[in-house]
Amino acid sequence: MRRLAAVVGAVAMVVLAVAVRARLDGEQRGTDASPAVLVCSSELADVCRALDAAHDDVTVRIEDAAVTQAALTAEGASADALGIDAWLAPAPMADMVRTERDLQSLEALLGPSGPVLARTPTVMLVWGDRLGTLEQHCGGEVTWACVADAADKPWSDIGGEAGWGDVKVGFSGIGTADGMLNVAAAAGSLVGRTDFASNDFGDLGFQERLGDLARSSARSTPTGASPIQELLTKGPAAIQIAAGLEADAVPAVRAGARGDRVQVRSPDPVVTADVVATPILGAPGAERLDAILSGDELAELLASDGWRVDGQPTAPGIPTDQPLPDSANTPSGGVLLALRRTWTEVS
Repeated sequence: MRRLAAVVGAVAMVVLAVAVRARLDGEQRGTDASPAVLVCSSELADVCRALDAAHDDVTVRIEDAAVTQAALTAEGASADALGIDAWLAPAPMADMVRTERDLQSLEALLGPSGPVLARTPTVMLVWGDRLGTLEQHCGGEVTWACVADAADKPWSDIGGEAGWGDVKVGFSGIGTADGMLNVAAAAGSLVGRTDFASNDFGDLGFQERLGDLARSSARSTPTGASPIQELLTKGPAAIQIAAGLEADAVPAVRAGARGDRVQVRSPDPVVTADVVATPILGAPGAERLDAILSGDELAELLASDGWRVDGQPTAPGIPTDQPLPDSANTPSGGVLLALRRTWTEVS
C-alpha cells in the first residue's frame, strides 16, 4: 500500500508539472523549434537518455509506467494538455491505458502502437547455493508457483539450511512495467496457463499464493528499491530470489561483485517485455519521433543495453541459444488492470 501511495503522489506531481509546462509552452508546441517530447518507461532509461543526448529536437522524460498511465487516463488529458508526443514502453502498458479510457467512456487518446522494436524475457535471479534446494523442492525446474509455496517459510522447511533464514522474494513495484510483467508471469504460473482471465483472481487459493509473493516482496524491498540491486549488493540476507527483466538482470549480474554466485533463469511460462512506440493522437511531434524511433540508431541502442533486437548482435551475456516465445504471453489490458488491483489488495 505504501508503494501505491508513493505512485499516486508521484502522479499528482507529474500531472501538475506537465500542466504548468503546457501553459508556458503551449504556443510553441507544433513549431519546428519546439522539441518533440518522448516519455519512456523507466526500464528504458539508459536508452532514452542516449537518444536525448543525440537529438537537440527531442526532449525525453523518464518515469514509471503507472505514472504515465495515470496522466493519460485522467479526464481532460490531451496532447496539448500533457505535452507528450509519444510513449516508449512495453506493449501491454498502452493496452492498459486504452482499456481504462474505454471504461471511463473517454475518447481515444493513443494512436496505434508501432511494431515491436525489441524484446526481453522476464527472469528469476536465485543465489546459486539456494538453487539446488529450490529445484529439489519444485521437483525439477523452478517456477513462480513453487516459489510462492515456499515464500517466507524457513529454508529448513524445504530442505535448506536452518542458517539461511526464511525464503525472501523480491519484485519491482507494481507501478513499473518490470513489476507488472513479472507479476503477470507469476499469475500465469499460479493459474497454470498464460490465457488466464480476471475471474481466475477470485479463487481463494490463487489470492493466498499471490499474496505470499506480494507480502514477501513488500518485506524484502520496503523502500521500493530494485530487487536485483538489493540481491546483488546486500546479499542473500536481504533477498534470495528476485524477479526482473533479462535486459537489466544479465548486465547487472555480470558487473556485480557477487554476480558469479547468482543464477539467472527464465521460468515457465516465459513472459516478454516487447517495446513499442505509441503516438499521442493530435501530438505535433509524433511524426518526427516516429522517424527517430524506427531507425537503426534506436535498434543499436536497445541491443547494446541488453534487449534482443532482430538484426542486431546481442550484448555480452545475453543468451543466443534460448529463443523467445512467438508472443509476449501477456493477457489483455483489462486483465492486467485487474491483476494490478489484486496484487495491491493482497500485499
